[in-house]
Amino acid sequence: MKLFALPLITLSALVVLPSAVHAQNVPNNWEIRARVVQVDNENKSSAGSAPLSSTLLPADAIHVENKTSPEIDVTYFFDKNFALEWVLAYPTKHGVTIASGPLAENIGRVKATSTLLTFQYHFLPEKTVNPYIGAGVGYTRFSSVNLRSNIAFTDLSASKDSVGGVFQVGADIKLSDSLYLNFDIKKYYLKADVKFNGSNVSEVKIDPFLYGVGLGLKF
Repeated sequence: MKLFALPLITLSALVVLPSAVHAQNVPNNWEIRARVVQVDNENKSSAGSAPLSSTLLPADAIHVENKTSPEIDVTYFFDKNFALEWVLAYPTKHGVTIASGPLAENIGRVKATSTLLTFQYHFLPEKTVNPYIGAGVGYTRFSSVNLRSNIAFTDLSASKDSVGGVFQVGADIKLSDSLYLNFDIKKYYLKADVKFNGSNVSEVKIDPFLYGVGLGLKF
């Protein structure tokens, strides 16, 4: 239930926005999309701290694997310009690597399940090409964490969840009265703590760009 708690809380807070923009009933105010998303991680990590030194674990050494995965999102239009998008990404497993330093090796995998909520402004709702911008919040749950270093076969671990800001730009291209081709780019500020023997030794700023393309159906 934790996965859905944050979007529902944020949705409750944003529900007051329609009155601020004088929302009105419009036809086709729901849209559901299916996208394919390329996750490109920025992978900035801090140098190791005790009990691991910065010599053993240099800065930016921890890399989380990029991934391509499916995604479903539902968008509600308060009026022709303002909308709320809720994204539920398919859970994906990512390889984790220490890419440099004496500990350089593949250290395992982690499964990430994310949900994102953004408030959008659509610029040209009456046109064939309708660009939009958005901002909001994302929540990621890390599970099935299976990390292990060959150094003394000591277990590594990662933080269980993370909350971060989301910014997006995109466009809907009308193919028919109800069918749309969608292009979307999001920047998601996502980080995780890496633990060694129970102590935090590094903070990994995964901070992925999410490049999506898909089809949307308005109804």
